[in-house]
Amino acid sequence: MLSVTSTQRLASARLEVSPARRSRYSIALLAAAAVAALAAAAGLQLYRAGAAPAAEVQGLQVANAALRADLSRLRTELALERATRSSLDRQLTELNEQAAQMKEQLDFLNAHGARSSAKR
Repeated sequence: MLSVTSTQRLASARLEVSPARRSRYSIALLAAAAVAALAAAAGLQLYRAGAAPAAEVQGLQVANAALRADLSRLRTELALERATRSSLDRQLTELNEQAAQMKEQLDFLNAHGARSSAKR
């Protein structure tokens, strides 16, 4: 066992790091600094890589909004065109009916006019 004097001597002595411990401590410190530097570089790379897709996403969102606005405008135009076509179809039907009635009247008048001319 240790004697009292050797314990007092150890407690009162200065802490001396042996050269072997000093070199292990330095290597560990350098390794920790290298790992920290690599982690910082990797983090920066990830940040830069993440910023690029975010800008692309924002650009795509703007383009998507523009396309949605165009789609809405075109749907409105299509509805207007369909309403106009429906109205024109109704007008065409009415005009065809009027033309048929007028043809009947003309045929009637022509038939009456031919009979009247034949009697004279």
